[in-house]
Amino acid sequence: MGHAPGMYHALSAIENLNFALNLRSLYIDQREIISALDDYGLSKKINEPIGFFLQVCFRG
Repeated sequence: MGHAPGMYHALSAIENLNFALNLRSLYIDQREIISALDDYGLSKKINEPIGFFLQVCFRG
């Protein structure tokens, strides 16, 4: 479990972020989330499951 990011692979980045926020009873406007994802070049992939990206990130 050393590299487990604590996200659900079948969910998109925005779904994972919203899930984590809901667990903490927090709310962030969706436009702010999209803007933050855009800062990392991820806004075009906003609805794609993150599993693929995690595989790419953790390849050693």
